[in-house]
Amino acid sequence: MGLDDSTLINYVFNSIGLIGTILIFIFNSVLILIILIKCDSRSPDNRLILILCVIKVIDGIEYTILYMAKLIIGYEWFSASNLQCKIYTFITQSSPRIEITTVMVISIVRYVFVYYGIKKRLLFWILILALSISPALVIFLYGAISGDVKPTSSYLQRVPYTLPGLLTTVITSIIPFLFLIPCWTITFCYFGIGYKVNKELNKLIKEAKSTNNQPLIVNIKKQKTMLFIQLIAVFILYNLNYLASYITHMLKFIIGYKRPPFIDALIFTAGRTTCVFNSIITISFQPEINNEFKLILIKSKLQLKGIFNRFRNIQ
Repeated sequence: MGLDDSTLINYVFNSIGLIGTILIFIFNSVLILIILIKCDSRSPDNRLILILCVIKVIDGIEYTILYMAKLIIGYEWFSASNLQCKIYTFITQSSPRIEITTVMVISIVRYVFVYYGIKKRLLFWILILALSISPALVIFLYGAISGDVKPTSSYLQRVPYTLPGLLTTVITSIIPFLFLIPCWTITFCYFGIGYKVNKELNKLIKEAKSTNNQPLIVNIKKQKTMLFIQLIAVFILYNLNYLASYITHMLKFIIGYKRPPFIDALIFTAGRTTCVFNSIITISFQPEINNEFKLILIKSKLQLKGIFNRFRNIQ
């Protein structure tokens, strides 16, 4: 039994995926409650984040069912061209692209406000979002309905448009851009926001140094460090995580390269990792929701500490 053994790959990676989807469900359910109860849910960007969280909760439910089915029944149940395979193909191919497109629209909302002070009505951004996700919906819904679907080498994902022909060539040339365009847009917007914020922090630190305000200097330096970590995370999640996918996709066209099962599993899991962290990255650039979430974490930590201390005193 080697690294490319399909049974081992599906047991290990589906188990990891199941843990990730449960965390996705819990985290985004909490965010939905925070937005509805604690934050201004009328704000367009907050409502778009609410939409993202709802998508994430649905994603968590779907993937939990799929992962459990594969672990209990076996990955062979999703064999090529059966109904389960078609459903699995549509979910696993469309949902991450819909999700990352939603993150892209939210990043644009933040960018145009930070740089230009522009605030559009929610309906405008909903229309932009609907237009942006429609290519992924159409492409993968048609691909699943057509029956031209089959598992990849790892059996962790299913892909449409596998039969030779003009349609397959055209569509498979378009599909990478359903990730590339949102990922590059997200990177541009958040790095742009980071640049703007960093300039403001540099001004503040100069003023703090002129008045020798050491506590403020320390606080600003912490904010600059956190900003740097946020931008590194953006670069990794929306660029490095998909790099191997882009390279192997190009090699497939150029030399007919086929991913070994273990490499295919790593590439699929890298994409799912980005999905796990989408909401975290998004709220990190939204102070209101981020602060409320941190407050909940602090309260939960204090409550757990209190429970632990009471339990220790009883002993």
